[in-house]
Amino acid sequence: MPPELPPIPGYTLTGRAGQGGMGTVYKAEQISPRRSVAIKVLSGANVNAAQMLAFRREAEVVAHLEHPRIVPLYDFGEYAGAPYLVLRYLGGGSVADRLRSGPLDLATAARWIDSIADALDFAHKKGILHRDIKPSNMLLDDGGNAYLTDFGLASTLTEEARELTGSAAYMSPEQARGQPMDGRADIYSLAVTFFEMLTGQKPYTAETALGMVVRHVNDPIPSARAIQPAIPPSVDELIQWGMAKSPADRPQSALEFALWLRQARAHPQAPLRASAVVQQPTVVAEPGPAAIPARKGLSPLIWIGAVVVLVACIVGGLVTGGGLIAAALYSATPTIAATATPLPVPTVARPGPSPTPEGILLTDDFANPSSGFAVSSDPDGGVSYDNRKLKFTVNRTGVDWFSPSRRVQAANVDIQVDILQVSGPTKSQWALICRWQDASNYTALALNGDGQYAIWQEHGGGKPKYLQDWKPVPELSSNAGATHRVEAVCAEKTLSLKVDGKLLGSAQDPNPLAGDVALMAGSRAAGPTVVVVFSNLIVTQP
Repeated sequence: MPPELPPIPGYTLTGRAGQGGMGTVYKAEQISPRRSVAIKVLSGANVNAAQMLAFRREAEVVAHLEHPRIVPLYDFGEYAGAPYLVLRYLGGGSVADRLRSGPLDLATAARWIDSIADALDFAHKKGILHRDIKPSNMLLDDGGNAYLTDFGLASTLTEEARELTGSAAYMSPEQARGQPMDGRADIYSLAVTFFEMLTGQKPYTAETALGMVVRHVNDPIPSARAIQPAIPPSVDELIQWGMAKSPADRPQSALEFALWLRQARAHPQAPLRASAVVQQPTVVAEPGPAAIPARKGLSPLIWIGAVVVLVACIVGGLVTGGGLIAAALYSATPTIAATATPLPVPTVARPGPSPTPEGILLTDDFANPSSGFAVSSDPDGGVSYDNRKLKFTVNRTGVDWFSPSRRVQAANVDIQVDILQVSGPTKSQWALICRWQDASNYTALALNGDGQYAIWQEHGGGKPKYLQDWKPVPELSSNAGATHRVEAVCAEKTLSLKVDGKLLGSAQDPNPLAGDVALMAGSRAAGPTVVVVFSNLIVTQP
């Protein structure tokens, strides 16, 4: 046992495994259950308040991040003045250890980056930023599988994550400036790490940490291919894309970065992004009447206005921009309210929307209010973009608000999105919709505040046809107020609904039709205003 560390009850220390920025790591044997573990320890004599805060933060963060590519936490505590964490022991060293022998081959590097991106995407969806992505924080097991570790500098997305912390060689420009950060800062560091894995060199070097930070902020983005010509052009482009100085110019999620990496490897010579520069047109749409009978489709005037908008966009060379309609459906007094929202006109030309990887029909983090989902509002509520979320507000019992994407036309879709009910009675409900034609013709896979799910269809108005009547899901009712990852799969005749990876149930659609995807929220009982937010949407081909 190392002489500088007192014995920790329940563990037998067998040697030092490494030294990290937050403490020393020891290999140990846990007595019960019998297994090898890693114990990360801060020396009690040298611990200051900031280190203790970071240490406790890491314990709290990792305890809530159960993911197959995040090193799991088994135990934590303090003994004889020494705070410690007990983690899974991985015997393969770190990616940094492997890089001491030179750059990695593309297949290995891509596999490890894919695993870490998956772990990051999970953490980001839980509201956690890592803030210190680098090769030494990527550990390997004996089978050569990569895991993310060391959340000592992590912060939540609701915290003012502005302080200059992290490793200078991998730090995003916004992190270096002390500006607010989100998951795109971790994506920058992931791209820097990928650069180093493929070239054996860091993209920037400097004599001091401050000099390194300045180069990340100001210097042009280097080409990995200039160092290693064997790197495919598409992979080099992805690295530079991930290292864009502005977060808005990077892939918008770790999942998107991983998907683009797969695309780059499948088509190594093809450019990933369109290079055209476009100007968004001004759109003026004629509003329809305030109300028309429900379940009869949209007002002819609204459709005429939409056609005018579409023609204007095509003439301008691009169909793009904000939502044109959001239909409010009243079950008590049947009416549909709809408005048309003009698109903003930018003052300067800007790059067009990024293309979508193969197999991906749509991704939207709702950061851009003009991304396409329908928005509208009236005294009964509305749909709006709000801080990287699509927010539905329902002020009246019996009202459903729908927001179609206006970007998908497919019968077979896999829709995944994070959903949180912020307020409202338990009888509120929300749904993922496939095969959307209009507010009277669609297929809904729905949940409600009572912890139930159902699957139904609308065809031409009238009473909904339930393919699966409301059925309780105990885990949902016992976990109210939490964000859930909801997945609706419409594949040929089979419709299925999952929550947090668990299959709730399936139903059969006898006549699957191609259509758009949409989101919905509504109220079925008197009570507080219903507020439901959707975030991190991705639509793929099942």
